[in-house]
Amino acid sequence: MSKLLSAPILVFGFLPALLLGPLFQPMELSSAGDVPYPPASVADGVVVLRVAADKTGKVTEVSAARDIGSLSGPATTAVQSWKFRPAVAGASVMTVAVVFRPAVVVAAPAAFDAVQPEALSEYTPPGIRTVAYPDFPVNGVAAGTVVLQVAVDQAGRPGAIEVIRGIGSLTSRATQAVKKWGFSPAKYNGKAIPSKIAIAFVFRLPVT
Repeated sequence: MSKLLSAPILVFGFLPALLLGPLFQPMELSSAGDVPYPPASVADGVVVLRVAADKTGKVTEVSAARDIGSLSGPATTAVQSWKFRPAVAGASVMTVAVVFRPAVVVAAPAAFDAVQPEALSEYTPPGIRTVAYPDFPVNGVAAGTVVLQVAVDQAGRPGAIEVIRGIGSLTSRATQAVKKWGFSPAKYNGKAIPSKIAIAFVFRLPVT
């Protein structure tokens, strides 16, 4: 009799886990293309975008959390063609930063004010507290966009860095710069969780 009674107890013991369903996993970037640096633009700095995607990972909306005049448009247009892996069991939204910094710098960039994405669902992607800019290689001839995906832990600390789009010697410059960035953690239902953030560094050769 005792054996017969134990079976239902074991079965019902698994019910809470089954009812919870899959655990939430944030959206990630899977592939990225080039971001053009407007040739006539004299602006520089960091554009921060909020990118939303559907269940297939296709971008459905891109909005600027930090806008820089002539640079936000090219950044937004480029990101719309990028490919993402949608979130599991939650909203597919991600923070994407695009860094524009020319090879010849005549002035320090404008001060960066921390960007904290707005909470529009149960999931709020990570924010950016501080940034750092890469140095352009002396006598460098390479140009284009290096795209990195950075893991951010529950305390907002950067972790593993994945190269989504690399360009020779520019990749190491971008990687060293992003290690100096500071983040605020993503949150799910108000609780800090690990997540990822995408950062594109746009390198432009000196205009002659």
